[in-house]
Amino acid sequence: MDYNDEETVYLYQLLIYKQLKQYVIECIDEKDFYVSEQEKILLFQNKEDIEKYVKRNKIDLEESDMAEETIDLDKLAHWLNEKQIAFDNSEFLTLWNFFDDVSFSIKKIFIGNGNDYDNIYVKLFHGNNLPTINTSGKEYVPEWNDNEIIKIRNVMKAGLELFGDNICIYN
Repeated sequence: MDYNDEETVYLYQLLIYKQLKQYVIECIDEKDFYVSEQEKILLFQNKEDIEKYVKRNKIDLEESDMAEETIDLDKLAHWLNEKQIAFDNSEFLTLWNFFDDVSFSIKKIFIGNGNDYDNIYVKLFHGNNLPTINTSGKEYVPEWNDNEIIKIRNVMKAGLELFGDNICIYN
């Protein structure tokens, strides 16, 4: 993949995966994606490895508040294993979008992009009460029925498996 597009912004993002802090490089463009090689998402063990990679590939990595945000895949795995029902709308929307961007990066199908899940995604999106979307001043708190929870669980499980099956440690 060509990472020298001047329109694209490159940021690193912290993940917690398998009890380790690891990093990915997110590419912000018309359609966001992650740095990958041979259709595998590159995981970096530390910031020094990121610096080596971006220098070698002539990528202009920008500092951002996004680097402070953590995608906690272990927390999601715990939620799935414990068969919990309650979840944070914002965290799950972030995870859903993360898995969508991963699938785009590696050219694989993610079930969360299927029409069967559109209404769930929209409900999750509106449950974040973004000020530009929710202008009513009233907080929308989605109520989830059993079927919707099953669909959310299916999406998150598929996303976690998609990620886990398609990563490569950079070294």
